Amino acid sequence: TKVRKAVEEMRERDGRTENTTTTGRTLRSVTPLNKLQMRSWLAHWACLAFLRKREAWDSLLDILMDKHFTRSIQTNCPWILRYLASLLILNKDKRQFNHVRKQVIDIVETSLHCYNKDPIIQLIECLYIRFDFDGAQDTLASCTAVLDQDSLLNPHKEVFIEEARHMIFETYCRIDRK
Repeated sequence: TKVRKAVEEMRERDGRTENTTTTGRTLRSVTPLNKLQMRSWLAHWACLAFLRKREAWDSLLDILMDKHFTRSIQTNCPWILRYLASLLILNKDKRQFNHVRKQVIDIVETSLHCYNKDPIIQLIECLYIRFDFDGAQDTLASCTAVLDQDSLLNPHKEVFIEEARHMIFETYCRIDRK
C-alpha cells in the first residue's frame, strides 16, 4: 500500500546521509523538524487507513512501534497514543504481543505527564502501572463514552470492552496468583 511504501522510504532516508529518493532524485534538505512532521502525518494516515481492517492491525502496530515514530508521537501528536493503547487492548492473542505490551506500557508511562486525560491511556495506567483494578473498572466506563465519539474505534467498541474486561480479569488473576 502507499502508506507502507512511505514508511519504508522514510526508514531508508533515515539510514542514508544524503537525501535522495529510491529513484536517485535529490530532495531538498530534510530537517529534523520536517522529518518529525512527516512522521506525524504518516502516523495519522496510517491510523486512518489501518484501523478500519482487523487484518491490518499488526502492520499499524509495527509502524507505530518503530522508534522514530514513537518519538514523533510522544513529541508531536500524543493523542495517537490512544490508538496504540487500543491496539494493545484489541489484540486477542495477548501472549504473541507480550514484548509489545511492555513497550507500550513504557511509552504510556513516559507520556503520562503530558497526556493523561484520555480514558484509554488511563485504563492502561490503572491496569499495568498502578495496578488499580477498581480504577480500571471505573475508567472502562469512561472508555465507553470515548469509543462512542471516536469514529476510528467506534466499530470495534464491543470487542474493545470485552477484551478490556478480559485484560482486567487476567491481570488481577496473575497478580493474585503470586
